[in-house]
Amino acid sequence: MADYIEFELSGRKCRLNREDSHDIQRWFVKSGRRMLKKPYWRKASISTNSEGYYHFRLGNRLYKHHRVVYFAHNPEWNINDCSKNNHIDHEDGNRTNNHINNLRVVTQAENNQNIIAKGYSYHKRDKIWEAYIALNGKQMHLGRFLTEEEAKQARAEGVRKYHPFARQS
Repeated sequence: MADYIEFELSGRKCRLNREDSHDIQRWFVKSGRRMLKKPYWRKASISTNSEGYYHFRLGNRLYKHHRVVYFAHNPEWNINDCSKNNHIDHEDGNRTNNHINNLRVVTQAENNQNIIAKGYSYHKRDKIWEAYIALNGKQMHLGRFLTEEEAKQARAEGVRKYHPFARQS
């Protein structure tokens, strides 16, 4: 028998299967204005948006699946807070892996560190490679190098030093 976490979302009673995060259900007690004699659980229809995230509709509101999974496991967390300090990050970078062990709360800056960027380029005029990294919204110069491999290595060291929460590729 499945083990469910029950929670309330937008004033509606919901439940989430602890083992299968795609199994989100809503409790139906009404059909239109009429109360049902036998209320029942109905599975939510989950689809993918253009960014590759799972989402589903509850009433007139669209919810990102990973935020609902995190909320079900952490009811003290505010799902409606869309500030820069309340993003949910997929630790492995897979937007479809919404298992609770793969989700964490991060700031927008920490979440942006996961954007895969090359971080180095070749300058034809000077015939040299240059490495750089974004830090607090500004580009930071990491150095100039004779080979692409040296620039790539400097970029990797910069990521480890300045962005410790970023996934290493």
